Amino acid sequence: MNEVIQVNGEQKEKLFYYLNKYIASSQNNGSMVWKTDEVSITLYNSGKLLFQGKAATAWYMKVAQELGLNNIANFSRETEIENDSNLNIIQYSGLPRIGIDESGKGDFFGPLVTVAFYIESKYQEYKIQELGVKDSKRITDKKISQIAKELKLLGRYEIIKINPSKYNQLWGSMGNVNKILAWSHAKSLENLLNKSETQLAISDQFGDESLILSVLQEKGKSINLVQMHKAEADLAVAAASIIARDTFVSQLKILEEKFGVRLPKGASSSVVTQGKMYVDKYGKEKLSEIAKTHFKTYDKVISG
Repeated sequence: MNEVIQVNGEQKEKLFYYLNKYIASSQNNGSMVWKTDEVSITLYNSGKLLFQGKAATAWYMKVAQELGLNNIANFSRETEIENDSNLNIIQYSGLPRIGIDESGKGDFFGPLVTVAFYIESKYQEYKIQELGVKDSKRITDKKISQIAKELKLLGRYEIIKINPSKYNQLWGSMGNVNKILAWSHAKSLENLLNKSETQLAISDQFGDESLILSVLQEKGKSINLVQMHKAEADLAVAAASIIARDTFVSQLKILEEKFGVRLPKGASSSVVTQGKMYVDKYGKEKLSEIAKTHFKTYDKVISG
């Protein structure tokens, strides 16, 4: 991915000072070049600053912030996608940002939980890294519970819990899981923006990018929302995924205690078995209180 910023004379001195702290510079046909294995940054005489390589966007965001171009929507940007695989490895390390992720989308039982988590400083990011934060799908529930408690002390966050009954109502009106996800992602972001100042948010791309953008309110529309596949590679999104999964597991246990039935995760054959036990006890009319009824699993549970 290539990124471009147009800089003026006053910004060049600040640019030189900042980049020279991290990357060795050289000259090439009158242009100034900073280059590593992951990025090549070229400043042309015209003031055009070109970022190339797999870490281009990460450096583009860092430099933009350093130059005081905080409102990303207000400065010149040109993007060319060289290779779709590069979208999966974009990192925004060191930048203040909100990460958004959800849990429960693929689980027949239990709620859909969406979390927005704000990383505000490099120190905070370092402390989060020390906790061993990564995509929640790669961590046990026990470890997730431990990390989630620490994360809640380290940063601001917003949790949107959609219980099964509410989820089924939304499905009835929207008829599309991606629309429900878009609403919950936008809601968690807007709520967190009411108590956090940032110009960047990162979300996993689960459908057309316009889905979230279409339901954002004024504050959400004023920032740069990056939607990308495998967004959990970003620390803020990974932190959100951990809190979301921990909340989902906790809510599932509450439902188990309330109804006295074991509720497995996912949508496997054991889920069908436990669903049938629940129906035998409470009737199929009550299934919407614990399960997402648009799943094909629903038909298996109520059959026979």
